[in-house]
Amino acid sequence: MRIAAAVTLASLMLFGCGEGVESDATPSAPQQEGEAAQSLATCEYVVRWSTAGVWEKPTISSTLLKHKYNGDIVVAAVSCGWTVPNDGFTFVAVETSSAEDGIGWMKADALRPR
Repeated sequence: MRIAAAVTLASLMLFGCGEGVESDATPSAPQQEGEAAQSLATCEYVVRWSTAGVWEKPTISSTLLKHKYNGDIVVAAVSCGWTVPNDGFTFVAVETSSAEDGIGWMKADALRPR
C-alpha cells in the first residue's frame, strides 16, 4: 500500500494536477484497480479515423489546433486515461506543442490504445 501511495504522490509531483484546463466537466479516472493498471500501461494511442482534430480545450467550440491522421501515434498528456466528457463526446488529453499548455484534446472515439 505504501508503494502505491508513493507512486501516486510522485505522479502528481511529476505531472501536476491539470492546472490551466478550463472546463465545467470533471476529468474521469478509472474506477477499478484492473482498469487503473491497464490505463497506466496504455499511454500511447493510434489514430483510427482518416482525420481527427486536436483542440486547445476539451470542447469542439474551442480552437482547432491541428489534425492527426490514420495511423499517427499520439501520447497521453498529464495522466494516462485522463478524459473529459463534453459536447456529447469524450475527449482524451494528448501531448502537443501546438497548445498553450502543451495539452491538446482529441475525441476518444478517434483513438485506440497502441
